[in-house]
Amino acid sequence: MYCSLNDIKDELDVDTIIQLLNDEGRELDDIDLTSAADAIVVRANKKIADADTEIDSYLRARYEVPLTSVPDDVVRYSKEISIHNFYLHRRRQQMDEAVVNRYKMIVKELEQVQKGFKALSIAEITAENGIGEFRTNKTSSDKVFTKTVLDQY
Repeated sequence: MYCSLNDIKDELDVDTIIQLLNDEGRELDDIDLTSAADAIVVRANKKIADADTEIDSYLRARYEVPLTSVPDDVVRYSKEISIHNFYLHRRRQQMDEAVVNRYKMIVKELEQVQKGFKALSIAEITAENGIGEFRTNKTSSDKVFTKTVLDQY
């Protein structure tokens, strides 16, 4: 995972995390956020994994994913998307506008990385390492729907 529940605790207070992910309505004394087996921790880790999958979908075109070396930017992306996922999990609660705006900002940054306008501090995939090269065996004579055929409609 690109971030952990402890990273998210730096951004959200523990009470908010519990409020967002405590589906069972358990008492605070019964919740142990240090235990990997606790239902809230399991749920949080699932939301973080979902965030990482979303990040990988943007980075896949330029970087080999999952990342083995995780730049600070990717940790930040993972935290913000995970927090957004925490709020989405609790659908009956009003979504915080600041969370939505930060999520949209992160998606825009990821789109810039995907298009090559912004780079991460790790090696990109290149044709030299045999990954990411695009080739086709199609030519213009292979077209079934040529301009002449399409103009008939």
